[in-house]
Amino acid sequence: MVDAHAESGATATMGVRTYDIQVPFGVVREQDGRVMSIEEKPVFRQLVSAGINVFSPEVLSEITGDQYLDMPSLFSQLLERKRAVRAYHMNGYWLDIAARQTSRAPMQSFLRCSLDSRLSRPCDHSRPRRLKGVARKEHPPDLW
Repeated sequence: MVDAHAESGATATMGVRTYDIQVPFGVVREQDGRVMSIEEKPVFRQLVSAGINVFSPEVLSEITGDQYLDMPSLFSQLLERKRAVRAYHMNGYWLDIAARQTSRAPMQSFLRCSLDSRLSRPCDHSRPRRLKGVARKEHPPDLW
């Protein structure tokens, strides 16, 4: 990703990936109360930010300490100023670590692979495994 950013000459490169969202119901299209069609549990595919970005040093001049600036705002600011912003399509293993339901998975995967490497076994990210003799510690719902 860093090489692609440097080769492109972009000011900023955003890691992106496709994300499917399935509506769990039949989606009805109507016009003036008349049902025109129904599509059962459609899947919508969107391009989303993977939360991994590369910036050229000149981006630092866009950031001032006197105002709040999150990543969407920074990218919007760069686009408004006609800066070159590129997308880098990421296809590998990825989890949204900010999502509560996936926040434990990266650490569990890391620990599993760390143990596998010490035992000279190939790492398998796909299978959950519980260590014998290790009790699962429950955390309060507000702690993750």
